Amino acid sequence: MIILLNAIILVLSQGVQGACDLTNTPKISAPENFVLKEGVPFSYDFNLSNMGDAGVIYSYALLDRNIVGINLSRNGVLDFTPKTSDKGSSRIAVVAVKGSCADTAIVSLEVYAKPKIVDARPVLDEFGTNQTAAINFSVKVELDDPDESVSYEWLFDSQPLAGSANRSSFLFTPGFNVSGMHNITAIITDSYNLSVVHVWEFQVLKVNRPPVLMHEVPEFVLFSDTGASAYNLNDYIRDPDGGRLFFGFRQVQPSYDSAVTYAQVDIIFSKDGTVFFDPITGTLGYAYFVFTASDMFNATAESNMVRVDVINSQVIKRFSNTSINEFCGNYFCGKGENCTTCSFDCGLCEGDLEGCRPDWNCTAWGSCMPLGFQIRSCKDKSDCDDNRTKPDEIKQCIYAASCNDSIKNGIEIGVDCGGPCDACPSCSDGIKNGIESEVDCGGPCISCPSCSDRILNQNESDVDCGGTCHKCVGNQSCRYGRDCESLDCRNKLCTFASCHDNVRNQGEKGIDCEGPCTKLCGNCSDGVQNQGEEGVDCGGKCAPCPSCDDEKKNGGERFTDCGGSCRKCVFADFFKAYMLGFIIIGLILLLIIGTFSFYVFLIFARPQYAKRLYDNNKFFMFITWLNRLRRKFRVLNILARRRQLINPDEFKGYREELIGLSNRASVTPREMHSAIVSIYSSIFKLPEQFDDNIFYAKAKESKVPMLLKVLLIGFYKKSDRLLLDTFIPDEEKNNFLSEFMFLITELSKE
Repeated sequence: MIILLNAIILVLSQGVQGACDLTNTPKISAPENFVLKEGVPFSYDFNLSNMGDAGVIYSYALLDRNIVGINLSRNGVLDFTPKTSDKGSSRIAVVAVKGSCADTAIVSLEVYAKPKIVDARPVLDEFGTNQTAAINFSVKVELDDPDESVSYEWLFDSQPLAGSANRSSFLFTPGFNVSGMHNITAIITDSYNLSVVHVWEFQVLKVNRPPVLMHEVPEFVLFSDTGASAYNLNDYIRDPDGGRLFFGFRQVQPSYDSAVTYAQVDIIFSKDGTVFFDPITGTLGYAYFVFTASDMFNATAESNMVRVDVINSQVIKRFSNTSINEFCGNYFCGKGENCTTCSFDCGLCEGDLEGCRPDWNCTAWGSCMPLGFQIRSCKDKSDCDDNRTKPDEIKQCIYAASCNDSIKNGIEIGVDCGGPCDACPSCSDGIKNGIESEVDCGGPCISCPSCSDRILNQNESDVDCGGTCHKCVGNQSCRYGRDCESLDCRNKLCTFASCHDNVRNQGEKGIDCEGPCTKLCGNCSDGVQNQGEEGVDCGGKCAPCPSCDDEKKNGGERFTDCGGSCRKCVFADFFKAYMLGFIIIGLILLLIIGTFSFYVFLIFARPQYAKRLYDNNKFFMFITWLNRLRRKFRVLNILARRRQLINPDEFKGYREELIGLSNRASVTPREMHSAIVSIYSSIFKLPEQFDDNIFYAKAKESKVPMLLKVLLIGFYKKSDRLLLDTFIPDEEKNNFLSEFMFLITELSKE
């Protein structure tokens, strides 16, 4: 107000230099209302509608609120960035002064405030967590307008979080691919497009995962007295966290080879994980090993049991002198084979037919190894301790690298994957492959959600309970009753089962009865036949059970004691059931007939009331309909005699006379009345001079049907108006003639 007063004083102090009119008085052109948003800069240039801004000075005054920060330049540019305290409506007066003349414009500033965050979880904006911990993020906002709506957007390191849109809360688990410093951002936007932001910063600590066996380690063949490098164990056992693995082994003895003499083989690991087998001099046979891998935190994993064969070099020489397709056990007695060297293909020798006969059971041949050999294991089911007929357990083959040889070779990226083979499994390919338990989880990937992972996930209502997991105990969170052991969820918490919770739980046979409760079950509305009832909820202490002679409609009966499982309903049952309806309908019909008869009797008793028929068009039409219905029944009655009340020539004459009257523009009401009386005289055989009493008497004596007689008498009384009124509109005259023509036409049909 001070600024406005200063402006007025400034004008007055300049004296009167001339009269202020439309040409020299500034006229401010601006909207009456401005909509502003909290935190959004607002700028508006006030202009004049009748002149330029040259020589014009602008100022403003606050009228009803003390808002701070408004700036109005001398040339009329208003700049203002609203704050939270400015929300609501404020008015300011903008003054434009030129010389001794001024104009004032009152404008309203409506400031909309941003949503206000009243609660944010976690409470701490900076915290630490680990890769497997589940964190519940939530925000609660307060709005000035309770009918206003808001939308939610959640960002993880500036990227939208999948499945979090338009949710005020969500559960976030970092996962094994996330570590270090990160942030979660909540953006809440109202319907005015005003947004408020809350940011949490947190550090994710890595969780060590044990090594994982990705592929089974293959078997290997050694020549006696000759060491060899086999494979790199890093291709078969992997640290999911990418750390270095340290390898070891232990020698094992399988139960199915308990009678075998095992070879002695040393194992040496290179720094990069390559396995070197070194057989002891002179040793032959098999050796079984299990490899172990441990990370820097001593988490360990084991391989499958790996068989290593140490074979005599003489066998290799024998194979080098034969085709690679010829071997003992191929069901063909080839070159160099006989009953002694290979009885499997050539049969037993003559002297060996007596005594114990070996029965060899051999496994399938293994894959071709890089050294060009395949191996198998053969065991005598008869335990004859006679190896002379034992089939070969090694044969030559042509090795060719493939995508199913369990060896990383060629240009493969991993064991039998990558390069020319299928893509190697990963934890983000959306496919359940490798040794994953589910799609992209389990094995080397993040642990799959379960009901024992101590994480609130899946559709659990509390940690590892509710939803598809086992039911939650008392005081644990729930969404529905089925989440709880007590089957009772109140205020989103499970209750403890009791014998007075009005829920059937804890093994109760009914609601809060029997089982662990002392109260006995059974009432007359529990849907169960119990407590001495003769049927379900009937008999005994309950109401009698329905029967076919209890004079009640029950037990699926159609009517009382008939239908359903009882006797078939007859006509008497239908009549008894609907008798009341029949009585009501009969009474209504009697009332209608009585009322109508009374009205007709009244008309005959006092004909002067008959003209009232024409005061209610519905009643007139009803009598006409009844007359036509009577006529139809008369036609159906072949014994009824038709009475010709007027012949066709008379009807034609009446019709032409009435049409002639309707075509005359100057016909008077008295002329119309005379024509109508003339026709009535002809119909009812009236004398030349008659009064109303003679008319009523002749009408009653006539053979005109009663209903038509009532209508004709009514119209006769209505036509009296033609004698009383000196002026009747042409439209009403035509109505008179049309109604009389209708009555004459109906009469001609009799």
